[in-house]
Amino acid sequence: MEVLGFWAFGRAFCDVWAAVDVLCCTASILSLCTISVDRYVGVRHSLKYPTIMTERKAAAILALLWAVALVVSVGPLLGWKEPVPPDERFCSITEEVGYAVFSSVCSFYLPMAVIIVMYCRVYVVARSTTRSLEAGVKRERGKASEVVLRIHCRGAASGTDGAHRGLRSAKGHTFRSSLSVRLLKFSREKKAAKTLAIVVGVFVLCWFPFFFVLPLGK
Repeated sequence: MEVLGFWAFGRAFCDVWAAVDVLCCTASILSLCTISVDRYVGVRHSLKYPTIMTERKAAAILALLWAVALVVSVGPLLGWKEPVPPDERFCSITEEVGYAVFSSVCSFYLPMAVIIVMYCRVYVVARSTTRSLEAGVKRERGKASEVVLRIHCRGAASGTDGAHRGLRSAKGHTFRSSLSVRLLKFSREKKAAKTLAIVVGVFVLCWFPFFFVLPLGK
């Protein structure tokens, strides 16, 4: 159509093309919406994430996503569209007001609202968790310095005291290892969330003019 300047494949294929266009567009935006929820879960529950988001749940979410996109796109094929133009060389997505508003809300505005809410919550959780983890690291560093100082000051302590110190040192080492794992996983989730937030922001800015003008008609 862009090359020839007109539609050369007939009315039936035009309707199918328009429906597939809406289907893919809606599925793409809903995918970003789902990713934003996934990133929130990853940041909020970084250690439990592998058990929360299993392969079966991911497959069910993807199936639901495409089912919603199909419901949004199938309307014009069932007759929810403006009168068909007599010239079959003209083909475009229907601008019937009711369907335009319905598709814009379902395909863009609702997902965009969810995306904004999720990334705001990601920011809040990330800031709070970062502060708590940094405080934990500082406390552990302080405890480690205190233990080293005590060892130097009490180098001639008895074997029983040494055993107690060894037990406390082992517990501290276990806690520090757990804290390190949590820091590593959380930093990865936060970095992924930041990257996706930038991608989503650019994507929303690119799509917003289209979905703002579509319900207004020509």
